[in-house]
Amino acid sequence: MNADGKILYLASVRGFCPWARSALAALDKLVSEYPEGPVCVLHELVHNRLVTENFERRGVRFLSSPEEIPESASLLIGAHGVTPEQEREARRCAVRVVDTTCPQVRERQKTASALERKDTLILIGYPGHAEVAGIIARSGAGRNIVISSAEEAERLEHVANPVAITQTTFDGAELERCRAVLAGRLPGIRFCCGVCRASRERQRSVGELARRVEAVVVAGAHHSSNARRLCAAAERCGARAVLTERSAEIPPEIFALRRVGLTAGASTPDEEVNAIVTAFAAASFRIAECGTAPEAEAEG
Repeated sequence: MNADGKILYLASVRGFCPWARSALAALDKLVSEYPEGPVCVLHELVHNRLVTENFERRGVRFLSSPEEIPESASLLIGAHGVTPEQEREARRCAVRVVDTTCPQVRERQKTASALERKDTLILIGYPGHAEVAGIIARSGAGRNIVISSAEEAERLEHVANPVAITQTTFDGAELERCRAVLAGRLPGIRFCCGVCRASRERQRSVGELARRVEAVVVAGAHHSSNARRLCAAAERCGARAVLTERSAEIPPEIFALRRVGLTAGASTPDEEVNAIVTAFAAASFRIAECGTAPEAEAEG
């Protein structure tokens, strides 16, 4: 019953990107083919606690460095990639290695490695992120700089032969601000490899969603870059954003609103999204896709 006319709108593009699904399938296959183990993942497969916990229950070990690889282990390299040193050590220590680095991340790694000593790499991304570390470690440039905002771009001094590469999950709107500043301050700068399509689509979709609701719930991990970018995109469009991994974490006042949106990061599994949908349905919300026509929304 929807007596209060409350609606939960679902973003038209949400949840796992194709490569996240592919990486999960690869790990599932590895566990099935080698049930005697040990099966390990270097770092996280994707930035999601539920995914990690589900595989841990199946005996998968998530390692912080190659030095932790046990004897006779099968190892999977996660979607964000690793540094060349970590990859070499992993292949030396593990009996088999499955590399699920996202092709979009690989593209950025290859672009960085093709740079020359005369170049300056300006990596638009978030310091400390595994993808950023892997790109910087492969850079052939004589100088590498990481910036995360247009304000940081404003403070850049003049550099020789600048080349800009963007982390796949960077905020699209902030990237445009950075590009405008860098183009003005560094004439001749080459821009390569922007935000990946999966991130662009989810950020665009959450913008459409945010314009018609009071708050947007983003299903995803707090340390997930792409999930946090969805929150930022929703807030820019005037909606409150709530980042959550579980329905129980959603503030009670959100369920008192009449129009709420739901999206999910590219690392968020379907079951996490479905649990949140179930919680809103139990709170008398009607569920509708964001593209539903206004006259259809008024029915029921």
